[in-house]
Amino acid sequence: MRDFGEILAENRKKKGYSQSDLVNLLSQEGIQVTTKALSKWENNAREPALHVFLTLCQLLDIEDIYESFFGENPYNIMSGLNEEGRNKLIEFADILKASKKFSPLSCKDYPIPSSCRNYLGTSFCWYWKLPGRFCKRNL
Repeated sequence: MRDFGEILAENRKKKGYSQSDLVNLLSQEGIQVTTKALSKWENNAREPALHVFLTLCQLLDIEDIYESFFGENPYNIMSGLNEEGRNKLIEFADILKASKKFSPLSCKDYPIPSSCRNYLGTSFCWYWKLPGRFCKRNL
């Protein structure tokens, strides 16, 4: 695993930014830091706060933070796929989303039947949600 500062400096240089440029970009995001602070981060003398770190990743186009800083991301299902495989996976995900069969279940606010209230001492009720799904609703 490489050092945080090394990765930060490498990505900053890859974008063609000087330390001053990156400090100015952070300033535009409402984060006030100095080039001295940035230098300390790049030399591993200090680490930025989490919100600053996430903003840095956004400014430097670091999309997979885990992979960039820790190595291969075991939770990234695209890991180990070539460009064609990644495109097929994205295409398949788009088909699943368009079908709406795998959308997150959302319960609309339907009246709870009185037969559900405090049924066997529970504080919730399973009830029918149109079209054809059950929802759990807290009472």
